[in-house]
Amino acid sequence: MKESASSPTISTATRSESPSSAKRVDKSRSSAQRCGHQRPQHKRKLRFEQLLTFLATATDDQKTTKLIEYWQEPNSTITELRLLLTLGACPEQLYENEFGQMALRGRIEQGLCHKCIVDHENFLDRAMDVWNAQFRDKPIVSKVADAKRKSGLVALALDGGGIRGLVSITMLMFISRRLFGNERIVDHSDWLAGTSTGSMLALAITKGMSLTTCFHQYIKGEIFVESSSVARLFGSVVKKQTENLDAILAKTFDDAVDTFTNMTDKRLSVPALDISTTPARLEVFRNYSVHLTDPDLQPSNVTFRDAAKASSAAPTFFYPHLLNGRRYVDGSMAANCPLGVLLQEYDLSQKFGGISSLGCVISLGTGDVSATDRQYTYGGTLRKKTTNLLHLTQLLLEQVSGYEQSTLQCARNRCAAYDIPFFRFSPPAIDVVLNETDPAKLMTMVWKTFVYMTDNAQEVDRLGQMINSLYSTNNNFDESKKRSNTIL
Repeated sequence: MKESASSPTISTATRSESPSSAKRVDKSRSSAQRCGHQRPQHKRKLRFEQLLTFLATATDDQKTTKLIEYWQEPNSTITELRLLLTLGACPEQLYENEFGQMALRGRIEQGLCHKCIVDHENFLDRAMDVWNAQFRDKPIVSKVADAKRKSGLVALALDGGGIRGLVSITMLMFISRRLFGNERIVDHSDWLAGTSTGSMLALAITKGMSLTTCFHQYIKGEIFVESSSVARLFGSVVKKQTENLDAILAKTFDDAVDTFTNMTDKRLSVPALDISTTPARLEVFRNYSVHLTDPDLQPSNVTFRDAAKASSAAPTFFYPHLLNGRRYVDGSMAANCPLGVLLQEYDLSQKFGGISSLGCVISLGTGDVSATDRQYTYGGTLRKKTTNLLHLTQLLLEQVSGYEQSTLQCARNRCAAYDIPFFRFSPPAIDVVLNETDPAKLMTMVWKTFVYMTDNAQEVDRLGQMINSLYSTNNNFDESKKRSNTIL
């Protein structure tokens, strides 16, 4: 556990009542200042960008100091506090001598609104749990650097979902920090399969990019343009977003180095939908040979950048990607959850003698949306036909963004039938659209994901035990490293 600095002092006036009594604060006094999230959007965005720049080079101690400062600052928002916690700030000082509670009372007197009071109270209630679950104790997994894998490959499958790829990054951060004490879960993964945003993430961490760097790229919001469905369908938004995606991928991958043929340490499977002919055909970009003579089962001579762009070209968001005379759109149109692709590739490899067994399968979703009543308009007038087109587009995009429950259930059953350990993580109630750009909504999604993973830490620990068991060592699982809430 990190050593705490001396207890911070309260820089604002405080009251004796609890934060929950904030609704009774005199309105004339509360209206003297705006709540932080009520400030103009451009000012909030500038503060968020400045904080991201600071966090890119800050030490953990500097992050912690900033968290304590922001907890007291009238203009700060819950979005900023969640960002600081995500990237390593320790909240422990908030709980020393009830400092967090007293500082929050001061914020309430300065005009913190009811919604923000609820969010801050929730943060104070869970932040220490979230941090402890990742950083407090020793890593779960034993050191296996010198150990040999006994049998079976560890497969990591990453779903599609646009900007909700932040959910996958957050879960990978949590799992890596808790199990390994770092962000190198990729070092323990032998086979990575990813669709759409999952392909971008899988390829990025395969080439050595840290999860923190991936998080920064996503949260900056440099791809999507804030727009309506009508603007995407009839305006220039798709062109702009395609250019933005091109720029990000060019900055992320080096075409001279980052190719499927150059990557020999790990298996890679990236699906994309080839729409050059009818019917459309699902193509899997791979870096391994499944069959010696079948041309459709050979390694793909493509760059990481081309594979990621082909797999991520979601209709109405990006233009199709042209590659070797073929036209590709988002792999999520046919395989948003890449488990079906992964297991099909596994079957083919086993059939032709290319692989022995799977040690375990780790599947990460991008969040399950809440069930709500659907709006679906139809009729004969031009207005109703236009509305019907928009609703139909939304329905199709839902299928792209993660509604393949049948694929997921088939994968569960398949792994159970063949005694392949299967782990699935995907937080509920993630109601964020694929192209969301609001940092507040994105960090709310990240916060929900951290709370979900903290509540499911026992399942993460079970995954750690499984990874340990795959290595040949005299000390597969160090009893002294078990978390207090681990069930083995």
